[in-house]
Amino acid sequence: MAKAIFNGKLLNVNEVLSSISLFFVDGNIPDKDIPYAEKLDRSKLDFSVASLRYVDEYLKIVRKKKLNDRQKALICLRCGTYCGEVIRKNTFDLEWITYEQEILLENYMGKFKVKKDPIYSYFLYGKHAKSLSQPIQKVIKFFENGEGDSLEFFAKMVIFDNNNAIKFLLSFLKNPFPKKIPVVEVKSPEKNGIRPQRL
Repeated sequence: MAKAIFNGKLLNVNEVLSSISLFFVDGNIPDKDIPYAEKLDRSKLDFSVASLRYVDEYLKIVRKKKLNDRQKALICLRCGTYCGEVIRKNTFDLEWITYEQEILLENYMGKFKVKKDPIYSYFLYGKHAKSLSQPIQKVIKFFENGEGDSLEFFAKMVIFDNNNAIKFLLSFLKNPFPKKIPVVEVKSPEKNGIRPQRL
């Protein structure tokens, strides 16, 4: 379980970032709420993948506004942690890790080029699927590039990839030396269609 220092205390990273995502959902801290909070329909934020389309709509609006760095950072952190928690709740085996922990993993994960800044410092890591993703960075990309960097699509792809890697691992553990490699039908988030996947 990943731990990091927050306000001088060693805390569980999953718990802290999960709490930040709840600030985004609840909006109960008026003086520290996200800018243009009235543009977000919080009643739709139920941690489902579909709820991310409302976050995308909100980001589409606020990226056109003049925001200072603090406002952008607040939006990126809250929207990014919400996206990460949506992914975590809709798949398994994912945990938040810190930049420092990612560096320890880079021997087999490859190098992630990030700026050394708190907003860039958190990753979702799948131990069994050997996956690494950055939901907070995806929000920054949305600010830069627009809706082509949709959080909803990003979450679907991370969940799809992680779940397929876990399914493959489980099938291999059940039958490590199959005579024939099975082909299964897996729903693709790309086109909402069916395509064959090798296990």
